[in-house]
This record gives sequence, C-alpha cells and structure tokens, in this order.
Amino acid sequence: MTENENSGARPLVLGAVVIVILAVGAFAFLSRQDPVPQVVETPQPVTEAATVAPQDPATAEATPQAAEPEPDPVPEVVAEPAPEPAPQPPTFDTFRVDPNGAMVIAGRAKPGQVVAIILAGEPIERVTADGSGSFVALPMAGPSDQPRRLSLLADPDGLAVASETTYIVAPIAPPVIVPAVPEVQAPPVVAAEPPEETPQPEVAESAPQDDPVTPPVAAAPVVPTVLQADASGVRVVQDAGEAEQNVALDAITYDPAG
Repeated sequence: MTENENSGARPLVLGAVVIVILAVGAFAFLSRQDPVPQVVETPQPVTEAATVAPQDPATAEATPQAAEPEPDPVPEVVAEPAPEPAPQPPTFDTFRVDPNGAMVIAGRAKPGQVVAIILAGEPIERVTADGSGSFVALPMAGPSDQPRRLSLLADPDGLAVASETTYIVAPIAPPVIVPAVPEVQAPPVVAAEPPEETPQPEVAESAPQDDPVTPPVAAAPVVPTVLQADASGVRVVQDAGEAEQNVALDAITYDPAG
C-alpha cells in the first residue's frame, strides 16, 4: 500500500472508533435509568343492589321474631322498721324519810318490772311492780354525814332505765345513846342518945343530902331535809320542822357525785 492510501484510511478508522465509544456510552447511560413502572388497572367489583323479596305471610308467622330485651328489674323498696319506743322510766308517787333513816317510797313502773332503789350510787333494795304497775318499798338508810342522792332504776339487770326525778337527802345523824345513871341515896343520919345525968349536948346538924341525879334527856331526832331534783329544777319537799321559818332556800348546787 502506498503512503497516500494509508493517510486517507486513518481518519475513517478514528471516526469509527469514536462512533463505537459513543454508542457504548449511550447504552451504558440508558441502562442506568430506572425502569418506568407499569400501571395495572384493577377491575372494580360490580356491586349489585340487594333486592329483598316479599315475605310470605305464612312464612312470616313461622319465622321466629327476635326477642325483645327485658326491662331492667325495679329494685324493691324495703321499708325500714319503725323505731322502738323509748322505754318508760320509773316514777315516784311518794317519798318520805324518818329521823332514824326509815324511808317510804311508792311509785309506778311497767307491770311486772323489777325496780331497784339506788342511794348514793348503791342499790339498797329491790321491788317488783304489780299488775297495775304500782310498787311500794320500805328501805332503811343508815346514818351519814354527807348528803346522798336517791333514785330509781327500772330493769337493773337489762335496760337499766333511770328515773327522771331524784331526791337529795340531807345528812342523817346517828342515834344518840345516853347511858342510864343510877340514883345515889344518902345514908341515914342517927343521933346519939345523951346520958341522963349529963347535960344534953347540942346535936350537930346533919350534912345536907345531895339532890338525886337526873339523867340527861336525849334531844329529839331531827327530820332530815329532802330536796327534789327534776327537769323543772330543785325544790324542798321535806324540811327539818321549824327550821323553815328562819331559813329560805335561794339556790343550790351540787357536784356530779351528788
């Protein structure tokens, strides 16, 4: 091959090489692009209108109907029992205290009920009311230098219902015992007989006789004063005789112990 032929073929080879390089580069560029996603259309389900066939009356009777809900039960209203009446307290009808401490108590309570006589917080006697509810007690109060409260207590072993009225008894003095003193008699005085020949001596006067000893007389016992205390106040129901003419009760106070 001549030199002119070789120089004319070189441009053609270079052009072919360039074209090949460009083709490879274009192919590589296109292969790197993301593929276009295909859109697939999903057929929508065909919704048919529901048709309700008319129900035969005979079939409707045979078909059980849905049970209706039962109404809520109405709560029962339980009536509360009526409160029991308050127990009736015992009452006094008569109360008296003698100077020696003997008492006379009459009152009323529930028929057949036991009533205790309470003096200074201690029971001194028990009685039972009769069929009409009346009772009488004759207790004995010993001497005391302090005033004492007296009350009634119905059913002492059960409900223990105390009386609304109470009595305050003044101190009761113990009885005074005076020993008997025997009477002392003076001895008789005997005069001596003088002799006949001698002159009669003067007879000395006898010593005066002592008066007989009279035993002391014990003072009469004083009736104790009794005060009645209830919801209306405090008042005197038994005084000490004539003392009421000189003493007037204006007010009285006492501690919880009476």
